[in-house]
Amino acid sequence: MTRADLRQLAHSFLASAFVGLEEAGVIPTSRYQLDQYLHVGRDYEGGDVMGAEASALEEALKALYPDRFDEPLGRPEPEFPGGYIHRFLEAAIVRCARLDEYDPTGAAAVETVEELIAVLDADEATVYACRAMSNLTTEGQQPTVIGDVTVYPETERFGGLVRQAVALIPAGPGAFNREDPRPYDPPHALIVASAKVERGKAAWKAQAAAIATLDRFVFVARLLKTGTQQSMWELTGASTMVSEASPRYRLFDGAGRPNMRMKREVAIRSDDAAAFATLGKLIDEAVVNRVAMVSTSFDLAANLFNRSFEPSTWAERITDLATALEAMLIGGDLDRRHIIRKLKERSSSLLAIDGESAATIEADVHALYDLRSQLVHGSSISEAGLRVQLETVSTVPAGQMFGVVLEFAVDRLRDIVRRAFLARICLARLPNQRWAFAGGIDVDAAIHDPATARQWREDWQQQLSALGVAEAARPAVPGVDPLDARES
Repeated sequence: MTRADLRQLAHSFLASAFVGLEEAGVIPTSRYQLDQYLHVGRDYEGGDVMGAEASALEEALKALYPDRFDEPLGRPEPEFPGGYIHRFLEAAIVRCARLDEYDPTGAAAVETVEELIAVLDADEATVYACRAMSNLTTEGQQPTVIGDVTVYPETERFGGLVRQAVALIPAGPGAFNREDPRPYDPPHALIVASAKVERGKAAWKAQAAAIATLDRFVFVARLLKTGTQQSMWELTGASTMVSEASPRYRLFDGAGRPNMRMKREVAIRSDDAAAFATLGKLIDEAVVNRVAMVSTSFDLAANLFNRSFEPSTWAERITDLATALEAMLIGGDLDRRHIIRKLKERSSSLLAIDGESAATIEADVHALYDLRSQLVHGSSISEAGLRVQLETVSTVPAGQMFGVVLEFAVDRLRDIVRRAFLARICLARLPNQRWAFAGGIDVDAAIHDPATARQWREDWQQQLSALGVAEAARPAVPGVDPLDARES
């Protein structure tokens, strides 16, 4: 068996498959769906195309590429020739549809056969993860590289992010299932990460690694920047039309539902790269013990903090963020008494900064955590009573619509949690570790000593200043009420 034999069998398979798909009314495709990939099991049945020619092609693939396809069920990360055959057919259909010529030996078919062989001959493949974000752009509206992530700002009003994703993942249109995702909450940007798939390894692991890179970027961006970035949709897949698996599309809950009560846009700059890298390293070095653990206070707080950016009720977000704050500042304590007192004292002692006093922080934490306690204990809360309570929070504008008041209260608690994260990460830094995530220190005794409290506060804030992101230690700038078109 040679590659010349494989080429001949591949063309024979296309000839047979095209006949079966035409008889089933699958092809020719509509001129409105030229780039919409067909999928076996959705647009056609395997029986429409899997005849003798398909069996011969499968045996040829096994013979030429035994390291990929021999005894797949005995491999920890198996590859199956049938998957490649369907992806090969679907790519050929797209290319033929663009030329309006379903010729199994024509230029489109030849290009796809050669891509199949090139993909199978290669020692590695590339997969991409692309995620559309709201309220995010870049300085100068130029693609910006931050470590392993590239941020592409939306420069075309309609469909620009989709086109950018499909330029990287050419089989991507099929994953959208003929939908055209256009959530609207500008400015928008596409964040992109890639990973390599080594020969004989599973593509899904590389896709998971690329997605994890995006997750890390979003988490760090939310800590360093004070925006209201929301994940809208995500596309993952290979850099070639023929690949082991089809691209995957995910639409995030509430994607693109604009927050009409408060927003804060963020622009990523190229000189942010050093701060992103260093903070990411600090997170990795925070020595969070996950061995034999089903949950850690750090990971719980991170999940709840990130979840607060996605659409949900104000009550859920207040509860999540209050729990995240407790996990960050109380989580390592064996003594769980006097939680509200500890939260107020630790928040105010650690986060106070020029322009925002310890008393202000303590009062805000008291009001917001008290609200959390009412919610989780099932108290009945009137709108008038809640408005009075929330308008005591320092950043909540008075006299605004009730929904605006709620949104600004959520934003204030989220910003306190953000700064608590930064403080804990910096204070856990080696070698001058002052407050490790593993515990082992009397935190209350430390912060009750004015000199020690000042030293801790100055330490973490100076670390951020040394990274060139001193503003991250400060409270967020006032958000914008989109309906009011002014800073609130």
